[in-house]
Amino acid sequence: MRFVAYEQKAPLLLLLAVLPTLFDRSFLWLLILVPLFFLNYELQIHVDEIRYTMKLMGFRLWTRVGTPDLVSRMEFKRAGWATKCVVLHFHSGLRWRLLHFMPKNYDQALEQFAKRHQIALSKHPDYPAL
Repeated sequence: MRFVAYEQKAPLLLLLAVLPTLFDRSFLWLLILVPLFFLNYELQIHVDEIRYTMKLMGFRLWTRVGTPDLVSRMEFKRAGWATKCVVLHFHSGLRWRLLHFMPKNYDQALEQFAKRHQIALSKHPDYPAL
């Protein structure tokens, strides 16, 4: 299954409004911030792997593949009042913090993946209430 998340626009708009008033060289800030509007993340869950990709305007910047033998556990928790978050912990390397993916059932697909491959799961007590 394929899930997509887009960069949150509200903080970027705030930075675009405030930074030009603080610095003289606002053009440089525009060169840095405007491409962030076109940043998106893709999560693909296959039978034997999970693929996490960062894209800028459709071009792949970074891809990481997680296989069941690399994942040590999955943690299901809240990120804010009404946002679900899944954290994938690996035996070595960085964690993946997955949130804001569409469609919203990405957490169920990850839970099925974990159960299929006997990966340890932990759920925060408030998680089922979401």
